[in-house]
Amino acid sequence: MKKTFKILSLLFISFFATLWSCSSDEIETTKDSEVNRMKTNSEQNIYSSGDIDLFQIANEADVNIPNGQTNEILHYEFVTDFVVPSELQLAENYDALVTFVQENQSEISGTINYYSNDDLIKTQEIENGYAYQIECENPHGGHCDDDYPGMGDCSYEGIRQCTRHGLYEEQGTISKIVCAFTFYECVAVIAADCVEENC
Repeated sequence: MKKTFKILSLLFISFFATLWSCSSDEIETTKDSEVNRMKTNSEQNIYSSGDIDLFQIANEADVNIPNGQTNEILHYEFVTDFVVPSELQLAENYDALVTFVQENQSEISGTINYYSNDDLIKTQEIENGYAYQIECENPHGGHCDDDYPGMGDCSYEGIRQCTRHGLYEEQGTISKIVCAFTFYECVAVIAADCVEENC
């Protein structure tokens, strides 16, 4: 539990430092909805999780990282025309966000794009609140079953695979949608849970 708190604290500090350093021209705030969002050419919103640095998580958990190991930085983006009020995207409003998503689930459509080191590795379509079967853009991008390599190992690889599995395969439809709108916090909790489970 102490390791999880330490990791979450570091991840939140990193997240807010990243936000502070973003330039104002990258994010547009709309007056009508007060939602921070980036626009694509098609006027769709892109909700981004922010980067999760797995070396940083492993270091905070005192997990040995093998020499020559390549770091993996995970993030995902949800591209949708659905808008969530910005006040619901804060961690302290999680329960209200879940209720909002449940009440509006049938109106939510879009694509969740999962990235590893900025390479698209998986996509998942959400149509009218239903998550369709995940598609792998990279055949080595993940494992579509209950087990995964390194399951239960207190190692960098065990934590990496657990985090990927948690993001891609363990979440139900509501959880995936809610996670898309809560940005960094949701992904950070999944990674911290993997440290707790494996170590």
